[in-house]
Amino acid sequence: MNFLYQCECPDCKVIRLAKKEEQNSLFKPVLKAAEKAFKYLHKQGGYKVEDLSAKPYQDLIRETANVFDMAIADNVVSEELRRALQSDAFHFGTIKAHAELFDASLYLLDENGHIKPLSQLKHQFDRLNIQYNEQYLDAEYQFAINSALSADQWSRIGEDNEVQYRTAGDEHVRKQHAELNRITLPKSSPFWLKWWPPNGWGCRCRAIEVLKGKYPLSNEEDAIRKGEEATTQIAKDGTNRMAIFQFNPGLSLKLMPPEHPYNKVKDADKIEVRNEKPFILDKASGERLIGRGFTIDLNEPATDFFNKNFAGFNFEELDDEIQALADDHGLTFKNKEITQLSSRHIQLVYEANGNKFTLYRDLFIKDDLKTVEHYYFKIHEDLQGTGISKRLFNSLYTQYQNAGIESISVHANINIGGYTWGKYGFSAYKSHDVETLYERASGLFKNGTLTDKDFEHFDGLYNYYKTNGGNFNMHDVANTDYGKKLLLGTDWYGKIDLRDEEQRTIFENYLKGK
Repeated sequence: MNFLYQCECPDCKVIRLAKKEEQNSLFKPVLKAAEKAFKYLHKQGGYKVEDLSAKPYQDLIRETANVFDMAIADNVVSEELRRALQSDAFHFGTIKAHAELFDASLYLLDENGHIKPLSQLKHQFDRLNIQYNEQYLDAEYQFAINSALSADQWSRIGEDNEVQYRTAGDEHVRKQHAELNRITLPKSSPFWLKWWPPNGWGCRCRAIEVLKGKYPLSNEEDAIRKGEEATTQIAKDGTNRMAIFQFNPGLSLKLMPPEHPYNKVKDADKIEVRNEKPFILDKASGERLIGRGFTIDLNEPATDFFNKNFAGFNFEELDDEIQALADDHGLTFKNKEITQLSSRHIQLVYEANGNKFTLYRDLFIKDDLKTVEHYYFKIHEDLQGTGISKRLFNSLYTQYQNAGIESISVHANINIGGYTWGKYGFSAYKSHDVETLYERASGLFKNGTLTDKDFEHFDGLYNYYKTNGGNFNMHDVANTDYGKKLLLGTDWYGKIDLRDEEQRTIFENYLKGK
């Protein structure tokens, strides 16, 4: 892959030096996500394309796409075009992640077929991270900026108008691109199908609309010949590494080269990419949600906070699921809200008529983690035991995964909550709650509700917690014969760290009924 990005022309060098400090900050989340992805790959002992749905890999994809989103958001006016380019950015982020994960997997085994220690792989992984997420991403980000600008320009030019190719006009323009300067042709010319700028990494050329008749039209065949020359560079393997730039971003609605070599990596053709940008709150989605009966009360900082941290949490998809669930159980809603408790705290509310179904979910950042709080959930006793809760939580969890949520917090109370949330795998994180539970267990043991064996087991869990610290795993209690007797009616604050594979697996298995 290196050959594709090794451009040492003055144009590229100037851009790299000018943008170095800005990009160090911009690429940091991607580098961090890749580091976690490589560690997860090592822990799994390998990588295959089907693994891309794993959270560490999805985080890498999301952070990569976010970099390209910045290029699009600042340079594209049309909402329809912006969403199309964002969709392509997400696709490109996916195939790029696959390529670097595939490369990382090649380092895993030693000559005897055994997995190398992580410490032994650190140098290779770090080098790979810098290669993909500094060197390559540097060139790709600059290309994305110019590609977005160029696509926007194409969308603004009338079909019957004339267009002229313009270089940056300074000493850094590469010779082949200088040959294209001032080529003037109708927008309908086939020349623009392949040589609408940018035409290479670091290309600053542009195409502008000009008044008909102001400039003499160029010879189309001569222009195409110059275009071919400007995008031909034969690599050592005999391929033309510049051919990928022969496309029109505005016409194809592609931000990045459709024939990029990432598409040629083993099993890339098996990747299933959702052909859409992760959900964001904007004018269009807001209007659609209002049409569904939502009240939306978010100022601009709160909207920006959601889009930066929880993009992918698709309120429309979730509403489809909840509405279907409501229809099956004869529920109608008197209130649906997306509101802000602060500019960094978003709340989702569903309230059914007759108080038969009430749901509150809060989204915020806590301890630097993307967090959803299960603030309140209550269903009428007529609905209990119908499977409505698990069905709802499966729908919610899909959105948690889409948004890359890392932590779920809950206040376990309301009759059966203390037991139910334990079954879901939550851990108590307040020491006071654990001490209160121990006192309750002691009392139930003394009155004969808990047997000697029951209390001995609980006491062992408690002593382990006191010795080792951390959180108290309520699942270890809930998943026993005495768990229900002990936890029903209890009141405690819990959380699940979705980055922890064991906790996440318990939560997912309970959702699936395992």
